[in-house]
Amino acid sequence: MFKFQCIFLFFICTFVNSQSNKSISKEIDFLSKKKDKGAEDSFLIGKEMLRISRNDFERMKSFLRMGDAKCKSMQYSESIQYLKKANDLVNKCDLTYDYFNINFFLLLNYQELDLNTEANETWDKLLKISKRIQDPSIEFSMMQTRALYFEKRRDYSNAVIYRKMITDFVEKLLKSNYPDTNRFELGLAYIQLSYVYLKDNKLKEAKFYFDQVPALVKGVPKEDHYLLDLQYLVKGMIYAENGQTIEANKWFDESLYLANERKYPATIAKVSEEKLHYGIDSKAERQKNLDIVKQTNQGKLNESGKYYISEFDKNKRENHAINTKFSKLIIFTSLLLFLIFFLLIMHRRNKKRIERRFEEIISTLQNESEEKDIDLPQEVIKKNVSHTSRIMSVKTEKELLIKLQLFEKGTAYTSKNFTFSNFISLLETNSKYANYIIKEYRQKNFNDYLNDLRIKYIVEKLYNNPEYLNYKISYLADMSGFSSHSRFTQIFKKVVNISPSQFIHELSNKHKLN
Repeated sequence: MFKFQCIFLFFICTFVNSQSNKSISKEIDFLSKKKDKGAEDSFLIGKEMLRISRNDFERMKSFLRMGDAKCKSMQYSESIQYLKKANDLVNKCDLTYDYFNINFFLLLNYQELDLNTEANETWDKLLKISKRIQDPSIEFSMMQTRALYFEKRRDYSNAVIYRKMITDFVEKLLKSNYPDTNRFELGLAYIQLSYVYLKDNKLKEAKFYFDQVPALVKGVPKEDHYLLDLQYLVKGMIYAENGQTIEANKWFDESLYLANERKYPATIAKVSEEKLHYGIDSKAERQKNLDIVKQTNQGKLNESGKYYISEFDKNKRENHAINTKFSKLIIFTSLLLFLIFFLLIMHRRNKKRIERRFEEIISTLQNESEEKDIDLPQEVIKKNVSHTSRIMSVKTEKELLIKLQLFEKGTAYTSKNFTFSNFISLLETNSKYANYIIKEYRQKNFNDYLNDLRIKYIVEKLYNNPEYLNYKISYLADMSGFSSHSRFTQIFKKVVNISPSQFIHELSNKHKLN
């Protein structure tokens, strides 16, 4: 949700310009305020600004615009490079507001790439400025930072707190007739607040604020409405919450169209996630949405890798390594000695157990592969349904079993947002029947059943596709639908009885021997 930046810029541009108008030409000033048609257009405007820049301040403005554009395109490593160039120049100009603005955007990039060290350092810089300068624009952006922090971690209860603080803040500025504040900005704040309320399962509160948005944004041209795609998305979510799937799909599609037009991949992924969450698409569309989400997550991993190999970051890491070399050496040596000692003790004890369990898993996979296309025998179905005629008819139970088998052969369950509601929708049944069929034929509750399917899916992938053995566990976790590396490892060990790394190690050795 990087387009919230534009709200921030409404507040800060007045202060920045009043601080430094003497240093900027009319051409650069015009381009810096020029409305863009999307991320690519914004980057081209920044390039043109850089071409005609005559001093460090104008070049700083150009790099800032280019960094913002790359950020919107989810090209975070390039965004960081441009913002760092802007940061080097702003230090020469000694402009506090611009310095704050640049580091604000740097922080957003670091958070998106999970660069915690860099994010914490940048947050400390912003915090120092906010304590030193009591200013509405800075106070506003600090609240934005916290809201986005919790939204990224899907902690929507805390995100609501900060989004509500932001709306209260804008309302207060409006009442005090603060310069350059208008009702449109309040409408944008209400859109974002409505979104986090929906994600926090508070439909009533979301609808209360969202119903006020049309009047607040009335008369604003489409090209000037920076959060129009989010407004459409929220509208679709409200319809989906009310079970109005046709209307929901209409507004989801409107949001996707606008996001594609403006080239905002983050919004495209967000809409795809919501469509998966509500389960209102066909199977083909669900797979398409799932691929978009996976591609977006993989893109972030790629951007993180690009950042770490960039030259400007190498210098920083080398300087940091020199300052902490001795303490790291002590820590590393202690950990190494402990690890060696631990491995010597545990190696012999665990080796045979792991090998034995691994062979059991391989044997099970081979047996399942042979039986994969064999349906459940008819007499087994009859035996199971004989005492449950009061729950459902024999015909219904057979149909549900077939749908269950088809579901298990598919991959819908690998979606991170896959819920029991999605499961019911796919089986085209109700919660009572769905719970019964899982418990009766899989002897599990839904969560255990879902986790087992996901682990079985990734185990089969590793077994049948040796190239997956080279992938990081975090990627395997994401691919199979788990929210984190640690959660995936925990469930994998619970289901398989050995850790993912142990299984991968044994399977790699098996491939080498063969």
